[in-house]
Amino acid sequence: DLVKVILPAVLFFALMRLLYSVFDFLAAGGLEEFIVPLAFWIYIQRIVVQIMFEKSSRLQESMRMMGLSDFAYWASYFISEGVVVGFLLSFVLAIIGAGGLFNNGNFGVVLGYLFVFCLSVVPFSFFICSFFDTPQTSGQATLGLLFGVYITHIIVFLVELASIPVQSAQIICCFVPPIALQL
Repeated sequence: DLVKVILPAVLFFALMRLLYSVFDFLAAGGLEEFIVPLAFWIYIQRIVVQIMFEKSSRLQESMRMMGLSDFAYWASYFISEGVVVGFLLSFVLAIIGAGGLFNNGNFGVVLGYLFVFCLSVVPFSFFICSFFDTPQTSGQATLGLLFGVYITHIIVFLVELASIPVQSAQIICCFVPPIALQL
């Protein structure tokens, strides 16, 4: 199950390295804001669908009847998905990104940046799950939401057609983890 999350992200990072090596005209750091968010889409969708599966099959209610507190239930997701899977994913991607991606950024800084993003995605996934009842609907809606914020980033920050100042837009967008990753 962990391979299903890490492998697509690794392939996106390998694609980015390949594009930089083949096309010399690409500026350093020019592809990261477009490809790195795509690498994390499966990670975000996996968390949402897992939570929704448990919600639709009423596993949380049965665990609550057995004495599990709500804090322990949600903390288990934060620890298992955010800390463990998020750190492994961030570590593997930081190794691949070392020495060429992220404007030759420091390994520790890139690892920390990706890890904090993975931690912020877990509460964002909790928020998304509050609006849906089935795993299929939530998975499709999450994909639509991620695509929507991806396009929003392109329109607001790259096309420069937005009517609000860039600094204000950045502060607002930092509350949505997929857009914050692109900044």
